[in-house]
Amino acid sequence: MSKRSNLALAVVAATGLFAATTSAQDKKSVLLRTATSLAYVAPNGAAAVTKNTGAGVMDAKPAFRRLPNSNGFRIGTLFTVESPTANDAGSHMQGALTLSDLTETGLTHRGTVMLPKLDGERAFMRPLIDYGRQLTFTLLVAASEDNGVTNNPQAVAYVADLNGGLLPIENSTRGAGNVQKPTNLIQLSGAQDDQQYGPHSICSLGTDGSGESFLLGMQRNNANAYVMKVKVEPTATGAKVTVPYLKKVVDNARHCRPQITCPQPGIPYAYLTTVEANNQPAEVGVKVVAINPITGDALGAKVIAESDPDGTKFGQGSLYAVQNSGLVHLGNGLAAVGYQVSSNQKRDNGNGHGGGANMSVLATLRISDMSVIDRATGVAPYQRHAFSFPMTFGPGAGKPAVAVMGGSSTGTGKGLIQIVEVDAVGKPVVATDAKLEVSRFSDVANLPARGKRNPNDQGAGFLNGIGGIENPGYGKPQGFLPEVRTFFLSALPGYAKDPQQAPETNRESLWISLVPATWDEKVNAVPGPVTEASDPGMRGPQPTATAALPGTGADAGPVVPVMGLPVLPTGETNTGCACSTTGRETSGNAAALLGVALALFAGRARRTMRRKS
Repeated sequence: MSKRSNLALAVVAATGLFAATTSAQDKKSVLLRTATSLAYVAPNGAAAVTKNTGAGVMDAKPAFRRLPNSNGFRIGTLFTVESPTANDAGSHMQGALTLSDLTETGLTHRGTVMLPKLDGERAFMRPLIDYGRQLTFTLLVAASEDNGVTNNPQAVAYVADLNGGLLPIENSTRGAGNVQKPTNLIQLSGAQDDQQYGPHSICSLGTDGSGESFLLGMQRNNANAYVMKVKVEPTATGAKVTVPYLKKVVDNARHCRPQITCPQPGIPYAYLTTVEANNQPAEVGVKVVAINPITGDALGAKVIAESDPDGTKFGQGSLYAVQNSGLVHLGNGLAAVGYQVSSNQKRDNGNGHGGGANMSVLATLRISDMSVIDRATGVAPYQRHAFSFPMTFGPGAGKPAVAVMGGSSTGTGKGLIQIVEVDAVGKPVVATDAKLEVSRFSDVANLPARGKRNPNDQGAGFLNGIGGIENPGYGKPQGFLPEVRTFFLSALPGYAKDPQQAPETNRESLWISLVPATWDEKVNAVPGPVTEASDPGMRGPQPTATAALPGTGADAGPVVPVMGLPVLPTGETNTGCACSTTGRETSGNAAALLGVALALFAGRARRTMRRKS
């Protein structure tokens, strides 16, 4: 079958899923394309990427808030950027904040603010950002050795205005009025023990007295999972930052990357997902912890995905449940958690989970007792370093869904999102026709694995996104994608140009993309390819989808679709966090056989968990 025929089948299939959400058959089918834009173009490096050089843009984290007195939105993306000059420790790691605006005419970029250059090898890592919902401030968090106390990286913070200007923190641990150095959040908590504390996730609790508060998922010493509460209050000269609590919620949590989800309307608790393990890779599994957001106390916990390090539980050899995403609320007392199952152990002195293949899994849960309802395997567009995010998807107001985002292991493939819908009883549905393009290029395991502190052993690229940003152009005749009600916002590091066509491209830039998530119920939506947000055709009524267009299929690079259904790229060397950088995008029969094994594992694990609960 020809490639054109395959693309045609892919678009017909996509039309089927998107159109099936509406009952009328005479509605116009409209091509809704992902709007993408290079928000920051990193300069090419004179030398090869190696230890502590960085890789251009790494680990970009986006956030947004409505602009004051406007129907537009400010988008802030915090990331680790490669500084052209090294600091005192020979590191090029620096923080940077790119500012963008979404208005009724489209997406524009206001510029990039370079944060002060800090000292130490790990000068600015694990960046996190969030905005005040009512107050006009930006909270910027990272792990840094330049924390005023210890050479171990600890969680530090800046507070900025909406334009990226750093505000004096009156109680800063680095001195009131010192905006060149970030305040130390561990020291502010009163629990300073000179150990490592890495921030891995953030969510907003909203208004808290005269300020606003946030929860952070923290990892201590690659060994324990913590939750931290941070409060920001305005002052006459800037801001005051306090840390009401820093509490350990899981004691044995090697390499845990805790992911926090804040309370929702009708759900008063926060939920933290983490790996539970005494060793690395995780020999226990993935755990969900319910947390009192007022006190930080753990109220209950359950392992929702068991590992099988000895190969005795499920009869499929050594399998490890690792790399958890945050808990996604789905309504009706249901939730979902994404994670990876790895089949081997290799690298980093035996502490990695690489050398074999891995598979993405999505488990659905009952919030009331955190019991597992069902699991779906192979949910990610790429089976390596996949991440799951909450998303509202569909016509009209849409329905809660899960966006599983993945990126290329070589840096030459597109960023992709797989939409996973969940029915009323908690059964996940992985629709092969709802795989959406996010960016032209993406990278989770090539340059990021080479340019961090432990090249090839412990390095990975982290993909981030957030749903629910309203489209100011919705319903306006000449508005930006006027049929789209809301977008899923993503921030992905990737090449600015195809390195095969532009060999001088050796660093990664920042792609900001807006994926249509909900749309006018009067039209049938057909997913389209990534298109430049500045393209004049992105304003005004979008084209009718009458035939297959080149690129409308979710092309992941060298993956060959069969009968219009994309093959899941698993990676020949699907290492976990201990990254090998020599893998291809696909692994043929080996991946297929692994998929069968992991499907059996998921089924048996589901039955085991049902018996236990």
